[in-house]
Amino acid sequence: MLIAVTMAKLLFAMAVGIFVKRIGLVGQEGTKNMSGLVVNITSPLMIISSIASVNVTDKRLALYALLIGTVMYTAVILLSRIIAKVFRFPDRYSALYQCAFIFQNCIFMGIPVASSFLGPESVFFITLLSMPFNILFFSYGVRILTGEKNKASKLNQFVNPGLIAGVVAMFLFFTGLRLPAPVNDTFVFIGSITTPLPMIVLGSMIGDFGLATIFKDKSAYGVSLVRLVVLPLLTWLILKNLVSDRFLVACAVILNAMPVASVVAMVAGTIEGMEKKTSVIVALTTILSMGTIPVIALVTGIV
Repeated sequence: MLIAVTMAKLLFAMAVGIFVKRIGLVGQEGTKNMSGLVVNITSPLMIISSIASVNVTDKRLALYALLIGTVMYTAVILLSRIIAKVFRFPDRYSALYQCAFIFQNCIFMGIPVASSFLGPESVFFITLLSMPFNILFFSYGVRILTGEKNKASKLNQFVNPGLIAGVVAMFLFFTGLRLPAPVNDTFVFIGSITTPLPMIVLGSMIGDFGLATIFKDKSAYGVSLVRLVVLPLLTWLILKNLVSDRFLVACAVILNAMPVASVVAMVAGTIEGMEKKTSVIVALTTILSMGTIPVIALVTGIV
């Protein structure tokens, strides 16, 4: 029942986003501004305030989460390269499909979905697990997408409000310090918007396409199968035998059950001939994830 209610709330928020975009209440500029609000304000505040909910006596668990996240992303990079060779992806889309497997939507969906399913404590651990995301995407991801092997990423691409919030959260966690109650309560109040607002934004983005356009791309279904089903199940099968902390395993599974990150579309969409394909993959995986996430949660028993 909890899973059904949670997904119903998320689906309704996404439907609201589609509706307001279709009737013209929100335009592209409005969607962009709401995205910036989530990425730069509400999500970082939610990450920092999540520390108040963390009740972990073993500080090594945080470092363990960082290690698991690093190994996880590295393993998926290797796996994506193997899959690309085995299935002989078209050269034109091979890098895009690989990035779709590697980089999941951890901010817009990972944090709000984990918070809804596993509680506010999960936000901190989702943040730690996804720490390698920025470094790997703006180095490896951008390089294979653009083909510019010698292109150096700027420091400001690696450092963003979400990463800074993660570092602040780790500092508070390891030092035992806590924000003053009025400050933390304000952060919680504003950060709580992070659950519904990203879903409205995603719905607004999907509203730019006709459903027929999204659902008729056959190759996108294969990408969706790997991204939404194979990877979270592999994560669960491997970690449940290696990691004793069940909550940490649940966070890792939820993270890997997320759809393709919108940032993949933002970079790949600048390449001629890739705009539609990337947008469709992000949109399709986002829509299908509304059904696959609860199934993965039930099959793995993480909630």
